[in-house]
Amino acid sequence: MIPAMVGKNIERWMREDKLPPEIKKYGDSIEKIFVSAETIKAKYGKAYKKIPAGAIGMFTFCDRLQVGLQQLMAGARKFAIQYIDRSDLVSLTKEATEVTVYLILWSLIWRKLKGSCPG
Repeated sequence: MIPAMVGKNIERWMREDKLPPEIKKYGDSIEKIFVSAETIKAKYGKAYKKIPAGAIGMFTFCDRLQVGLQQLMAGARKFAIQYIDRSDLVSLTKEATEVTVYLILWSLIWRKLKGSCPG
């Protein structure tokens, strides 16, 4: 829900003419700040003006998540969501490695326990 809050805040700051420089460097309109705004505008036409910036922020976040997941799947040569699993992930930091190893081990233990229980 953070992307929705960010969008809502950006909309408010624009209305008050107090857009922070960290955001203003990307542009001074919703269409320039949120990369997916043009896609939404093309799809909804005149109704676009009624869509709150929070919704546009959330849509943009989900769109970026989708693209990232598609890139991960393509890199793993797995072209449907049901084919990817934890073994397709790579940790970039020591902390992420520790968490990932813990989750993989827990998953393996859970499967083993689940398989050994009747019913």
